Amino acid sequence: MRLKVSALLCVFSLLASCGGGGGSAPTPAPTTDPVQPTDPTPPVTQTASLTSVVETNLPIVADADNNDEGSPQTNNNTAASAQSINNGSLVLGYVTKTIPQDGADLFGYLGNNGQTDEVDYFRVNLLGGETIQLEIALEESDNPSNDTIDPASGIDLDLELLDVNDNSIVVSDSTTSALEEIIVPEDGEYLIKVVAASGSSMYGLAVGGKELSSASVTQITTRHIAPGIAVVTEQERVGKSSLRSTSREGTYKSLAFGSRTHLDLEPYFASTISTQGASRQSAKSLTRLDRQRATLAAIKAINMEAGRTVLEPYVFPRKVQLASPSLYDPVPSENTQWNLSDIEWQSARTTLEGLTITHTPVIAVIDSGFLTSHPDLADRIVDQRDFVAEEYDGDGFDAEAEEIVDVNDEYPDACHEFHGTHVASIALGEVNDIGMMGVYPEAKLMALKVGYSKSIGPDGTDSEGENCEILPGDIANAIRYAAQLPLVGISGVPTASVKADVINLSLGTNSPNSNIRAAINEATAAGVIVVAAAGNEGGTALGKSRFYPAAYDNTISVASSNLAGGQSFYSSEYAEVDITAPGGDIRADVNRDGIADGIIGASASLEDGNFETSVKIIQGTSMAAPHVAGAVAMMRAIDPTLTTAEFEEMLRSGVLTTEAEDAGFDFQTGYGSMSLPRMINAAQGNGSLNPVTTLISANPKDITIDFSSRTAKLDIRKIGNDALAVSTVTPNSNPEWLSVSPSSDVDADKVGIYNLNADTTGLTGNYYTGSVQISLSDAQNLNVSVALLRDPTLPASPAAIFPTLYGVLQQKNETTDRFEQVGDTLRDLGGNSASFTFEDVPHGEEYRILISTDLDGDSFICSNGEMCGVFPDFDRPNVTFEVDGNTTQNIEISYMGRGGPIGSSTAIAAAMLSDVSKEDLEIKKN
Repeated sequence: MRLKVSALLCVFSLLASCGGGGGSAPTPAPTTDPVQPTDPTPPVTQTASLTSVVETNLPIVADADNNDEGSPQTNNNTAASAQSINNGSLVLGYVTKTIPQDGADLFGYLGNNGQTDEVDYFRVNLLGGETIQLEIALEESDNPSNDTIDPASGIDLDLELLDVNDNSIVVSDSTTSALEEIIVPEDGEYLIKVVAASGSSMYGLAVGGKELSSASVTQITTRHIAPGIAVVTEQERVGKSSLRSTSREGTYKSLAFGSRTHLDLEPYFASTISTQGASRQSAKSLTRLDRQRATLAAIKAINMEAGRTVLEPYVFPRKVQLASPSLYDPVPSENTQWNLSDIEWQSARTTLEGLTITHTPVIAVIDSGFLTSHPDLADRIVDQRDFVAEEYDGDGFDAEAEEIVDVNDEYPDACHEFHGTHVASIALGEVNDIGMMGVYPEAKLMALKVGYSKSIGPDGTDSEGENCEILPGDIANAIRYAAQLPLVGISGVPTASVKADVINLSLGTNSPNSNIRAAINEATAAGVIVVAAAGNEGGTALGKSRFYPAAYDNTISVASSNLAGGQSFYSSEYAEVDITAPGGDIRADVNRDGIADGIIGASASLEDGNFETSVKIIQGTSMAAPHVAGAVAMMRAIDPTLTTAEFEEMLRSGVLTTEAEDAGFDFQTGYGSMSLPRMINAAQGNGSLNPVTTLISANPKDITIDFSSRTAKLDIRKIGNDALAVSTVTPNSNPEWLSVSPSSDVDADKVGIYNLNADTTGLTGNYYTGSVQISLSDAQNLNVSVALLRDPTLPASPAAIFPTLYGVLQQKNETTDRFEQVGDTLRDLGGNSASFTFEDVPHGEEYRILISTDLDGDSFICSNGEMCGVFPDFDRPNVTFEVDGNTTQNIEISYMGRGGPIGSSTAIAAAMLSDVSKEDLEIKKN
């Protein structure tokens, strides 16, 4: 809301009139002179001087080119003119796509100069793992949400992280979210770019602060975007002018959910190539990054026109192996296949020999492609299909899945991996004279190709190996094909000859894709179980970020273990991890056999200009996932009706796994390490034969709350079905800064997600300790350590650099019951300190003082997105004070956020001022 105050100058004056008189008399007075009347003495108006010293505990700094005509203005619209800021700052800014005006009236610095301000650049040193948050000011509408933007407002701001040469690294560009977030990938100097995609708005930009708990940040790595391609997220009729390859009939092309469409990027090149006035260019002269940025701009424009998200970029999933294959051809042996011993393969085979099995399960491996002649796979293939578009491989969606490779490729480490071949052989490699075998060799393979393993792209562009890391094929339709479901946006592809029992996805990205998520849900409903690699981001800035598709519902997310039984150093950690399987660690040789402890699998080696079948050792959650896929196939062979829901319930009951590093559930290993004998028992309905100790566990084990975020989550879960429950969850800290509250998903056993909150009021140190005690119904206690930390690796929180501030003194008019301005509006240009002195203030009652920025230049103070302070009581702005002498008062200003927190102590200021009349505060700038 906006608060408005009358700009009336109340002038108080007292007028006195003099009385007197006389007249003629018949005779003069004989003896004395008459006494002359005297003028009455006018009453003295007593006045005072009021000095207001502005304070804040927020490290604020102002955008150098906002719309306040009373502020100094310095351009920061290009990379070359980027405004330098300190790590840890809270930047208050304003951007606008249009010239600011209210009706026919132009306003503010930009409006009066006929300018827009579409981009703000900032230059800053950041650490890997820190977060950047952009909060869009609450729009002037009836939107009740603090989390989303009302599309009718026409406001949309985006956030981008770039290198110092203005090359895009990561983008957060939601159309409807009020908060854009980015995780910094590594230490370095960066540019941060705030963009007005539509409309105009003030914003708060919080720079720095660690994301120390499981992150939910959604961001897009620019170089992973498919140039010129978008995916339809809901049925929509999109203007033909925005698309290519549309029919000539009508103005619009109707696009079905999940289909891919090609975008016309030409209108968006000029605005995305450079921020320094580059001329419009043709597509042929542009870099891949130029086309990727133009793709985002085109999708944004279409979504803004629709008023909701109807298209999203297609972010290429990537193979999930950490390093290139070893350059030697190891001999398969019991030592090299330690992974089978780890999952108790031999014991499981003995049990299977005593069972009558009539169903032959099918594993659909959706991957880069396959060396279909490899003896470990050749006799297992029952169906194969190419889901790579014709523009890549020239043959479209035909009935082959051969890996597309170039024997002369200049990047053999990336392009000669034969990733799909390796993955498939782990799940179902045939027992033969090569000596290697898969988890369930009796399964059949549906080989579905989504990769293009040539560094030279179909357009002749050298990707320097990048093409071989990404998977450009249509993964969502490959999932539908495996489940014998109708395809979306593809014609001429027959229904699969068989239906898969399980789908393996050793691929992924940190960016979610609604089409792939929908396809997984459809396949699950059709009775197919989907298994996916949990991700290899461990030890990186994104190590605790969700990895997709593994993090989706209805997907079994598989983390990786090493030969020593611990978590692999690269394995991602987040709440959706379900189970752990061998993925290896090629840095180690724990069994001292002279061979790195990776996972052996089928591959090919280049010999005399040709690829020859071989085996190689690789590591990654790509290798862990097919162990579980093979195990699920084994379970479906025993019980062909096994569903995803039943499998997940078995996981929660503890009957499928053995303990990994820690007892109970954790973010690193899920519900534990897979055990083939236990899985066979469960598939036979004999899960009760598997001993299970009912456990309640809490994650993370140690929690660090950063001063900048002040919040964290505690995930309490139960394994087993015994009557064990949580009795109490109690915070402990001295001083009492820590509190705990249950979220809405906490169940009757008090198991679920709990919210931890830190009250930093009055805390001046860098480190505080506390704990959460979880008391269980069996009288046992769990204790989780909690630390409140100002990260010592960060520079000290920068001091506030005050923006231009305006001070207003008001007094309530008893007749109108309204506040009216007393005297002039005062201005302080800010800097390291700010203060105001109101002179000649008449003694009296019912005064208040307001201090505010006016970044959008509309002369309304204390709007959403501004800094605002009220004296004597911000929480109760209609409380007043009496003036009866000279005083000095400190006034704290707070950020008027959407609900915070953003920065170290943001107030939910807009709610505090909700009962102040809109007509109360409009200022005149002198």
